[in-house]
Amino acid sequence: MKISVMIYERGNSINGPVVNQKRLLHALKSRGYKIQVLCLYHESSPLCDDLQNSGVTAHKYPAGKYTHETVPWIIKSLQEFEPDLFVSDWIAPGAIAGRWLRQAGIPTVGGLRSDDSYFWSLMDRFAMKNAGIWALSGVFCVNRELEVRLQDRLCRRTRTCFIPSGVPFPSVIPPKQHPVKMVYLGRIEVRQKQILETTRAMCNAVLNVRNATGMLVGNGPDEESVKQIIKDKGCTAKIQLKSRVEPEKIPSLLKEFNVIVLLSDYEGTPGALMDGMANGLVPICINSGGGVSELVSDGQSGLFVNDHGRDFVNAIRRLNDDEPLIQKLSKNARKRIREDYTLEHTVKRWESFFETLLLNSGPRLPIKLPRKIRLPKQHPDMLGFDYRPPSKRQILTNKCRITLGAFKNMLLGRN
Repeated sequence: MKISVMIYERGNSINGPVVNQKRLLHALKSRGYKIQVLCLYHESSPLCDDLQNSGVTAHKYPAGKYTHETVPWIIKSLQEFEPDLFVSDWIAPGAIAGRWLRQAGIPTVGGLRSDDSYFWSLMDRFAMKNAGIWALSGVFCVNRELEVRLQDRLCRRTRTCFIPSGVPFPSVIPPKQHPVKMVYLGRIEVRQKQILETTRAMCNAVLNVRNATGMLVGNGPDEESVKQIIKDKGCTAKIQLKSRVEPEKIPSLLKEFNVIVLLSDYEGTPGALMDGMANGLVPICINSGGGVSELVSDGQSGLFVNDHGRDFVNAIRRLNDDEPLIQKLSKNARKRIREDYTLEHTVKRWESFFETLLLNSGPRLPIKLPRKIRLPKQHPDMLGFDYRPPSKRQILTNKCRITLGAFKNMLLGRN
């Protein structure tokens, strides 16, 4: 089977989708699938380059160009490869290009990876009841709660499947013992991740709990602010910031810790949390629902806290004072991942979804590039990923504003 997959990269930035896609694509390739990667990128594309070096067919195109330019590039690249199935994932121009793939009898798959406005705008355009000719063949949802919410408004032509991002599962891990060594793994960003409050919480914990230490691992726009908080709190000897770690090195890094921290506003099914639990780390989280509540059972496979302040410090102290509790939660965390969230589970779910979609696809025809790309109406919550040139009305409005501004300045100058 030949599968085309879209990815997005911003230089050396490491995030959940990048880590998960790298693991999944290598796993599918090892099982005999022929893979094509279409990469939209800013700055550079290390994952795309790595996949190409491993024998994967890969093409890349600068992100941020107008959608009516990007979509023809996608279709032409797909014409060359002739895939059996196209995964546009969360990338809007890919979902738009999917219209012409479905006309050729090739199923298209989008991704509902998170509970935020961009992903729901993507679903509104390409999976819900008003999607019409733009409806995707299928959508994978990273947690069951998202799938249930989507199905309430789903287009009749679109199927869904629960497919969380699976993680490698080490057969043996070091025993988890005192003192608490906590780690945050993910984007260093305030939006969604609440990284500044997380940093303050970890600093307060190491200042108030004997021998506790911590590390934040990742990169993002708020790295300098995190460094400043650590310095201002006087925690440089107990809290470290490690800029980034390659996905294949995550398991060896996590061996050094016994607690993983995630205090986000919302999540899909967080890969960092799954990695930590697979390696026996005890999750301490704010219960933001979705995938977090599906992974963690309070007091059984981790601990939920109500805030970034006293409750978080008390949870760290509780684990630090009770080694049997650490070991119990560690064992149960690994069990939860082994039952449902390993990379092997994910690959099997994808294979089953592929089979379903192919059985329900139309007759196979050549992929045709239309003479003119007609785009769906632009969704206001998709502006950051669906770039359109200004309309004639917008151009006229801007010219009027400039002219009126110049006239106003002239009058003021005369007075």
